[in-house]
Amino acid sequence: MGGTENHTPDTEGAWTDRVAGAKKTDYYVVSDKTKRDASSAWTRSYRTRSGTQKVERVDRPAR
Repeated sequence: MGGTENHTPDTEGAWTDRVAGAKKTDYYVVSDKTKRDASSAWTRSYRTRSGTQKVERVDRPAR
C-alpha cells in the first residue's frame, strides 16, 4: 500500500503506489478531512514507468 501526501490542508490528498513497473499517484478531493464519514472523489492519476523520467497522465486510479 502507498502512503498519503496532503497538498492542501482540507480538500486534496494523494495515494502513491508502485504497480507493475511504474510508480502511480492518484489524486482525490475530500469533502472534509476532519469528518470520519467524509466523501472523496477521484480527480486524476499520473504514472512514471521504471527507467524513465516521463510523467504520463492515466485514465483511471490504481485503487
